[in-house]
Amino acid sequence: MKKRIIISVVGLIIVIGVVLFLINMNGRLKYREGTINYYTSEIGIDELKQRYEESEGDPNYQILKTDNPFPSENSKDYINIGVLLNMENKSWFDVRNVNVVIDSYNGDELIIKDNSLEEVGLSSNEKKEVYLMGILAYCGNKSPEEIIDDVKSMEITIMYSNAIRKNIKKHLKLSDMKFTINDVE
Repeated sequence: MKKRIIISVVGLIIVIGVVLFLINMNGRLKYREGTINYYTSEIGIDELKQRYEESEGDPNYQILKTDNPFPSENSKDYINIGVLLNMENKSWFDVRNVNVVIDSYNGDELIIKDNSLEEVGLSSNEKKEVYLMGILAYCGNKSPEEIIDDVKSMEITIMYSNAIRKNIKKHLKLSDMKFTINDVE
């Protein structure tokens, strides 16, 4: 009788341990709010065009507009946008190599997206503000606030890895998030 109880308790502990391991294996990132910073481009139009050309084929960039990406020769018609999310890693495992792909968005003023140039990661149970992406946008036809609304309409895929899995993907609608908007001019 005692042996049966001990075996049952050990079996229950093993089952609970396996379930918790499987839950944590997929990485449990939490994100509900973030910050969007924007400012008028401080570099000339030639440098903007060069950055665009150099980004073609580079995995750290995503070209968003291929048809006439620079309709104005005035660099003040372009804004840089930084998107940051407050993330919390609820998993037992460290999160590494956070990357973002834009799946869809409204408007056609967004030109190019870049990923963070530094490796982004979160330790187990760590909370921090993570720089997700920078965006270059044309704002000759819209106000910066309207461009920010286009950014907030994005659907993105956040990709990352942990010690167990190398390719974890989470889909996120930025419209479901609460953002603080900062004009950092």
